[in-house]
Amino acid sequence: MLQLKSMAKKHLYITEFGSGLPLIHWAALNPSEFVIHTRNPAIKKYLSSLRLNFTDSWQVSQNAESVFVGRCEKPEIYNQIILSAKQAGIKSHVYFDSWVNYSGRLNTEPTEILVSDPWAMQLAQDTYPNHKIVHFDDFHLQFLARAFSPNIAKSVLFVDSPTNAYNNIPKQIHNLNCVCLQMLKISERFQKEVIFRNHPGYEANECVNILKKNQTVEISINPESLLKDLESAAYVVGPVSYVHYIAENLGIPAFTTFTPNDNWHGPRFRSLNL
Repeated sequence: MLQLKSMAKKHLYITEFGSGLPLIHWAALNPSEFVIHTRNPAIKKYLSSLRLNFTDSWQVSQNAESVFVGRCEKPEIYNQIILSAKQAGIKSHVYFDSWVNYSGRLNTEPTEILVSDPWAMQLAQDTYPNHKIVHFDDFHLQFLARAFSPNIAKSVLFVDSPTNAYNNIPKQIHNLNCVCLQMLKISERFQKEVIFRNHPGYEANECVNILKKNQTVEISINPESLLKDLESAAYVVGPVSYVHYIAENLGIPAFTTFTPNDNWHGPRFRSLNL
């Protein structure tokens, strides 16, 4: 069980980017009101770029105003935080990102489940009909919309993702945790540079090696700034993702290279046949 330690602010527990970015950009509006907990090196780097402080501790404060946790691949982490907050009489809130696999995420009840769009709201209500579910602004999308200043659209942004329960990626195409052959086809079809963003949850070293061997196209490997990539993108393509949703909200056409199956409960995008 987590030990309780005194500290009086809103506490955010961030384990991954997907569910963490809306919470992080909420904290960035009034940093003095928050304590951010994370052990993820990439998230620490991102927090530093926003000049936000953080701690490695997972302890829950007895005097915290409230606790907010982002959905992660290991539910026991945020379930333990929720339980510790409940035992201390502190309100707890869990943010659900994406639009898949909501069942089995909770084995203890938070004060509220937070979602940012109608697809997530419907899925959460269907999955947890007895829980309180409320809308939470997507502060990350709002941040990007405020900062977005499109340049000459000279590139195609390819957003990759690992094989999962909803993207129907054939093993013979995705056997190296990448779809680099699709990127080569896209570059040839659109006659544009392809910017490749691999999923932060895995390393795409094999893909990088294959792409570097190809001398006929220009492909930028694993750039860091999503905003910069979107500002130069004429299109966003790849297996369905949250970045597709962001792109459409910013007015950038988004296409999926694989049609998601029935496990996908989020927005639908146009298909690109290669």
